This record gives sequence, structure tokens and C-alpha cells, in this order.
Amino acid sequence: MSVATRETAGQPTEASSTRWLWGAAIAILAIHATLAWVSRIPGIGYSNDDSIYLFLARSLREGSYRDIHLPGAPLHVQYPPGWPALLALGTLVVGERPEILLVIPLALAVAGLALFFDIIRRSFSPGVALVTLALAALNPLVLGRGGRLMSEASMFFFAVLALWALAVPQPSRRRLVLACVAAIASAFMRSAGIAVIGAVLVHFLMGRRWRWAFGFALVAAITFGPWLAWSFLGPRQVIGRSYAGDLAAVDSIRAVNHRWNPSRARLLGMAYRTERYLLGHVPAVMSFPVSNRTRLDNVAWLLLLLGVGVPGLVMLWRRQRVVALYLLATFGVLVAWTWSSRRFLYPVMPMIILGFVAGAAMIGRRFGRAGAWLGPLLLCLIL
Repeated sequence: MSVATRETAGQPTEASSTRWLWGAAIAILAIHATLAWVSRIPGIGYSNDDSIYLFLARSLREGSYRDIHLPGAPLHVQYPPGWPALLALGTLVVGERPEILLVIPLALAVAGLALFFDIIRRSFSPGVALVTLALAALNPLVLGRGGRLMSEASMFFFAVLALWALAVPQPSRRRLVLACVAAIASAFMRSAGIAVIGAVLVHFLMGRRWRWAFGFALVAAITFGPWLAWSFLGPRQVIGRSYAGDLAAVDSIRAVNHRWNPSRARLLGMAYRTERYLLGHVPAVMSFPVSNRTRLDNVAWLLLLLGVGVPGLVMLWRRQRVVALYLLATFGVLVAWTWSSRRFLYPVMPMIILGFVAGAAMIGRRFGRAGAWLGPLLLCLIL
């Protein structure tokens, strides 16, 4: 039977199915871009990070990397220069106009979601791919980051680009190089991107790509290593404005105040942050229904986490191991970090959602073919 006959008989070809799937995905991405643009902060936000990034972009255009907004213009030690460099390129085109520069993080956020969708559709059913994209694209946390002059969207894009390059069974040499470059670029956008470097390195090691692992580790150490060392060893390690100062001092202060051993203070801090993220921040950013009058919602979330999220993570490990590695590495960085914040979850929010949707589809499939769709749809209703 010819291709035309099959299509007329109601059996569309794989190409037409892919076009339909991408058509639906583009519609979801267009809605995301519209909502993110409408809800954007039109200019400098209420936090000081936006303005600092613009000052650093101006400093890069002048050939240095200094806090030119401070007396004496000291060398900057907190934020890596990747995002300010992108802003500097943007200002060369449109000038220092934050309301127009917002197009850059919005475009990066949309492109990152598109790449992530391409990863999902290669390994999961169309239902899982579309439901995951819809939940991620309409998630308030994800929407908000695309409308700010902050570095999260750029880190998200380069992180997903690295994952996308490794998402095929036998990546070509070009894809492997792209993954290495994108992973290092993500760390230069935001220091938490070191989790991407770690995930790619472990992925190489688990795949027994020894030469790629050694070469990637060496290049990452030569490029990102000096910045990481400077951020920890440089001057002005002020708590609250220095990653190194926060890591070194905050848990030590807690140990002194509570007369604890410093190692015990750090372990207790990590345990608290683990509980805070898994049982507090994650259900909050996923809009899980809660009530202050009862603990039933806590029990319900724990059942959802263990009964759906954990099986979904196992499935993700089997089908896209590098994505699971990135999710686990990011949680490791967040747990080790002194402060916990919901916005830190943005770069892995789509991966978290994918874990839950994949788990819901796997459990639903046990109740028949329709369950593979009903499971994710039921999850949508809950969230």
C-alpha cells in the first residue's frame, strides 16, 4: 500500500504526525511567550541584580569587569561574566534600554523550552511530551523568569542545549563538542551551571567515553576554573553578596550560635534544605493545592512524590540518563548551597515536571492504553 493510500485510510505517516506534534508545541510556546511578555517587569526590577548586570555589561564594553557603580570600581567577584557579555552585545545594538533587552531572556527561555520538548518527544509518547511542555510553559515560575533581566533564562538555555546535544543514542562528534561548549557556557551564565558540567562529565564516564571525559574536564578546568577560583579567593567576601562568603561563613555562624560541631551544622543544614525543597518549594512552584488547616495535603503530596515522582525519575534515568543526571546534580548543588529559594528551581523545573508526568503515564498505562493519557491529564487537574 502506498503512502498516499495509508494517509487516506486514516493512517498518517510519521512525518505528518511529527508536523502535528510540533504544530501543537509551537502553539504552546507562542502562548508562553505572550504571557511572559505581558507579565514582564518593563525595565529594572525591584532587586538589585538587574541593574548590576547592566553595569557589568557596560564595564565589559569598556574592557574590564569591575563594579563601576561602587566607589573605586573594584574587580567584580560574584557573578560570572557570561550573562553580562550577552547583555553587552545586546546594548551594542539597541543601547541600554531594559524594556527592549528583555527580548533576550524571553527568546532564550522559549528556545530552551523548544529544545527540551525535542528531547522529550524522542524518548516519550506524544501525550507525555505535550502535557509536560504545557505544564512547564504555563508554570508561573517559568513564566516569570523569561520576563526579567536576570541570568536564569540564559543558564537554562545553555543547560538544555547541552542535554539536547547528548539526547540521541549515538551523538556525533559535532554534538559532543556542542554539549561540552554549552555546558561550560551555562556555568558562565550562572555559577550553579557547574551542575551541568558535572552531569555531562558523569555522563561521559558512565558511557566509557574516557578521552572525552578527560578532555572536557581539562577544558572546563582551564576555562571556568579560574573564574571559580577567583570568586572564592578574591577580596570582598561579604555574606549575602558572595558565594564563597556564604558557603564558608553562614553554617559556621550557625555552629557557633548553637554550639555545634561545624560538620554537624553543615549536615543539618543540608538535611533541612532537602526537606525544604522536596516538601516545600517543589509543591509550591508546581501549584499543588495546600491548606493551612490540615496536614492531609502534606500526606497527599508525599504520596504523589513517592508514588509518581520517584517512578518517573527512574523512567527518566532509563530513557534520558543525562537529563536525570542534570536534575540530580542541580539538587545536589542546591542542597549544598547555604540559602534555599524557589527561584533556584527554575533551570530544572521542566525536568521536575517531566518526572511527574512520565510517572503518571507509567502508572496509568497499567490500567490500559487509555491510562497512558488519563494519568498525565489527572495530574494536570491536580496541579
